[in-house]
Amino acid sequence: MALDPLAPVSVLGISSSPRKMSNSELLLKQVLAGAEEEGARTELVSLREVLMRPCQACRSCEKTGECIQRDDFQGLRDRMVAADRVVVATPVYWMTVSAQLKLLLDRCQSLWARKHRLKRPLPPPANPPRIGAAIAVGGSKVGEMFFGIRLTMRHFFDVLSVAQVHELYYHPYDQAGAIREHPTALQDALRLGQLIGGRSWDEEVAGAGFKPARTKEEAMKKYECQICGYIYDPAAGDPDNGVKPGTPFEKLPDDWTCPQCGAEKDQFEPLD
Repeated sequence: MALDPLAPVSVLGISSSPRKMSNSELLLKQVLAGAEEEGARTELVSLREVLMRPCQACRSCEKTGECIQRDDFQGLRDRMVAADRVVVATPVYWMTVSAQLKLLLDRCQSLWARKHRLKRPLPPPANPPRIGAAIAVGGSKVGEMFFGIRLTMRHFFDVLSVAQVHELYYHPYDQAGAIREHPTALQDALRLGQLIGGRSWDEEVAGAGFKPARTKEEAMKKYECQICGYIYDPAAGDPDNGVKPGTPFEKLPDDWTCPQCGAEKDQFEPLD
């Protein structure tokens, strides 16, 4: 099939939270909104509304590449394979993904069998390379909660032949809507959507320049000028130069410079 060089980027968002307006789903919607700003065609699928049976480990898919159970999985699978960008959002339950997402991942064993057992590669998307993003929000203060999720999602995206995986992981935000208390999370998600929603493929889209802070404390970290020793404190900002209190260092304007010596932002290092 010939690729259409003018086709808009398609972004499929998959929400796996069992509750509506969850923190992870709020971020997912921000990603999709950012992608739409860049002209992307977006779709949001909530696994709350998808009827799938659990994998039966019958191994039939190793012979055909298809799951013998017929339900909503097949339609969702085809949309995942066809999408240029796939963004998956999950709450953190028991230090791993939600039950709804785990069910989908298990059913994707048929895609794994197709790719690795039968050696049938997935067709390329309309706007290659395929890009993925994982969103996870947990209520615990234990930062290690994302270790297992990171490994699981990277394996999933490998099965989908995703070239690059972005991550938005935040904690501790438990109550619905609490993620709004994070000083940069919603803007991080919007920015990620803008990056992956466009047709260009550059270093920042490839992941080198997108490293959001997980916690409120990380986002409000102080930075020190390596030239003169000036310390930028996000809580205080830099009002004399138009920077409001509460502005994280990462959100400073690109042309902001040290108020004392004029050094550029790349001359600052985070304080431990």
